[in-house]
Parts: sequence; structure tokens; C-alpha cells
Amino acid sequence: GNQAGSQVLQVLNGCCASGPEAGMVVDLDYGERVSQRDDGLRAKEAYYKDWDSLRNALVSRDVVLIRGSWVEEVYRRGGVLPRRQELPPEAVWNVEELVAAAQDHRRPTPQILSISYSWLSHDHPDPDGFHLRTYAPLFRHFARHCKAGVDSLALFIDWCSLPQMPRTQADEVSYRRALRTI
Repeated sequence: GNQAGSQVLQVLNGCCASGPEAGMVVDLDYGERVSQRDDGLRAKEAYYKDWDSLRNALVSRDVVLIRGSWVEEVYRRGGVLPRRQELPPEAVWNVEELVAAAQDHRRPTPQILSISYSWLSHDHPDPDGFHLRTYAPLFRHFARHCKAGVDSLALFIDWCSLPQMPRTQADEVSYRRALRTI
């Protein structure tokens, strides 16, 4: 295994954890676990885990979550992810569908993942799909670990989830509102 891939897998495995592992983050720069258990972060952590709060953050569409199955398909085709403004409609989770899936106890609860990495160029964070080829193959493992399918993954990837440059005036307003939400 590739070291970056195993570090990403550590993070992905930690997302479904319960008990002492819950609420832990792996610092990819150092591979160390960092506790988020202090009082200053508990309220903020609860805010981002509450489905009503997530609905409120997403309903304006200033921020969108991307379907894991769509990202996996881009990976399988050997493509690269487009910026937010060029996303096809089928790439984006509908907010009400996401919340309904979370509330339907007959279905696996959607798993929200935030994926962050260093941009490889000024104009595109991953122009040749290097990062995509690192994390996309891990989606099935993560989903299986969470007893879900890749179709239950909702991804925050800044390039796809937020309006990117060049932005129209409306995109800029949306981007500024999004920064207050995330």
C-alpha cells in the first residue's frame, strides 16, 4: 500500500467509529490522532452532526454535497472532477433526498465525508486525477465498513462543493455565504 492511501483509509475508518474513537481526527501531515473532545468544540461538532442543521446549511445551495457514486464513476472513466459551476445535476445530492434518506431507518444512513488535499495547480486542484485515483478506490471499503453503499456517500470536496474562480457576481455572493456556513 501507498502511504497516502493508508492515511486516507485511517481517516475514513475513523468516521464510522463509535466509542473512544468517535470524534477523532487523523492529522495527515503527521499521522497523529487529535482529540476534538474539549468543551470548545463539542457544540460545533454537534451542530455539524444534526441533520436539521445540515439541511439549513445546504438548502441555499451555496454549498452542495456530491454523490459518492458519481465521483466513483468519474474515477472509473479516468476523468477529472469539474469545478462546481460545471457539475451535472446528477452529481449533486438533493437536500431533501439526503435528509429523507437519513431519517428512513430502512436505508443506510448517508455518510458525509469531507475530502481535502493540496491543490496541484493554480487553475485546478487535481488536473490529472492524481488525488482522485488515491481516494476514490477507498469509497467502497469505507461504505462497506459503514454497512452502506457508495450511493450513500455524500462528499464535500471544495472544488466541487463551492463556487470556484472565475466567479460571476452571483457566484461570489454564494461563495461568501458558504464560507460562513462551513
